[in-house]
Amino acid sequence: MLGRYGQFEEARGVADDLARQSVSASYWAHGLISGDYTGEIADSTEWYLKGLALDPENLFGRQRLALNLAVVGEYDEARRVSPEFSWWAQALQQNWEEAVNQSRQRHLNNPNDNIVKLQYANVLHMSGDLLAAHVLYEELMATVGGGVLIDTSNSSVMPTARMAYGLMASGEQGQAEEILQLLREQIASRKQAGIKDSYMLRAAAMVAAMEGDLTMVLVHLNAAIDVGLRDHFILREPALGAFQNDPKFQAVVSRLDGILAKEHSKTLELICSNNPAPDAWQPLPETCADMAETN
Repeated sequence: MLGRYGQFEEARGVADDLARQSVSASYWAHGLISGDYTGEIADSTEWYLKGLALDPENLFGRQRLALNLAVVGEYDEARRVSPEFSWWAQALQQNWEEAVNQSRQRHLNNPNDNIVKLQYANVLHMSGDLLAAHVLYEELMATVGGGVLIDTSNSSVMPTARMAYGLMASGEQGQAEEILQLLREQIASRKQAGIKDSYMLRAAAMVAAMEGDLTMVLVHLNAAIDVGLRDHFILREPALGAFQNDPKFQAVVSRLDGILAKEHSKTLELICSNNPAPDAWQPLPETCADMAETN
């Protein structure tokens, strides 16, 4: 995806060209660019709704719409639009018991699906159960021959960073350092290739945190926000726990909160007053009542 390289105009051109084959695919591509790479959540939501107007049951479109609704705080709407993706909204809302239970059940229902297994491991990690997460990360690492563990949904090496932190937290400094070195090399390689997306920068922030370098943690987090970071997961990473109460770290949290508040307002205006897919999906009445109250 050209968006990973900051080539947004070119990425939009490719998305436009997709319309010759499939208009809905063009809309999904535009939604992905806005949501993942430019951080325009409301604009991304509009693209996904346009796609759902043409293809109401599209799983990808519904999951991405759910993701957008969750990041702006509309958790109930997110769970309703994509029930099978509700574990993600539960995790973002920090309802850890529900998130873990739902992720575990998905894994039990799909024992040979490594994507589902990785998502379960990530939820366990974020919930604080580092040991249980590490068991799954090790199993997944074995499937890639001991290399870097990548989240195929966004090409992120965050699972590898989480594995390194789990080892560090359990006192396995030697193994943790080996994995950290793999991460450093992977991040350097991506930078050299011109990749500048938020996912690479999140991993860089994790490495800096494990090195105890608050200055570089802040540099990477702010840079990630600049290129589309719009969820709180990285700010809640166990590896960053030592910095949570630092005023400089809290300033980054406040910066993201401010951006998301604006995107939330724009999202409510869109879904309540200018919904491009009213026959495919409509918000709950209480969601739009909340908008009326804020206005």
